Amino acid sequence: MILFNWKANGSKRLIEEINNLDIKNESVVILPPFTFLQNINTAKYQVGSQNVSQFSNGAYTGEITAQMLKEVGVTYCLVGHSERRHYIGESNEIIEKKINQLLKEGITPVLCTGETSLDKANNSCYEVLKNQLSVFKEGCIIAYEPVWAIGTGSTPSSSEINNICDWLKQEYQNTKVLYGGSVSAKNIAELAKTTVDGVLVGGASLKPQEVLEITKYF
Repeated sequence: MILFNWKANGSKRLIEEINNLDIKNESVVILPPFTFLQNINTAKYQVGSQNVSQFSNGAYTGEITAQMLKEVGVTYCLVGHSERRHYIGESNEIIEKKINQLLKEGITPVLCTGETSLDKANNSCYEVLKNQLSVFKEGCIIAYEPVWAIGTGSTPSSSEINNICDWLKQEYQNTKVLYGGSVSAKNIAELAKTTVDGVLVGGASLKPQEVLEITKYF
């Protein structure tokens, strides 16, 4: 499966270009900003959300609940993305509450995990992943997205990805594992040779021709 995360980007023009691509891959999920969720062509793509409230409903101005996402056709939702952990300060406690809300509504949580460059230098990758995955629940998908690879153009070697992916699949059996971090049309063929079950795409999500190329895989 392939998830395209637009982050805080997008426009009506981009939506039109993406909706008009000649894509024949039923496992493609588009994750636009909330305001564009209902503009995605659901006859062609599945729709995912970049975030969800930890609350079920109530006086929480600006929050979007799992029930609301379900009503507009969302089937997948990111939780624990490194940018939200770092910039917004989301803790494991908050992430776990979001996972519970999503599972209650039948939406699949995509739990993001990954080490920083400092973690990598300190050889503490597995320790970091175990901590982030302490909130894992059956029904989640795991996205391994090393922070040092996001938006940098650098990716782990195929053997490094395989080692992490195989470990995750051993620890969390019957769970899909995706890779994220500078996924592009240039490296998708090599990534497809690894043991991951799909990819989480960032920057390339905004380039229709790269989207078209990436969807030929997985």
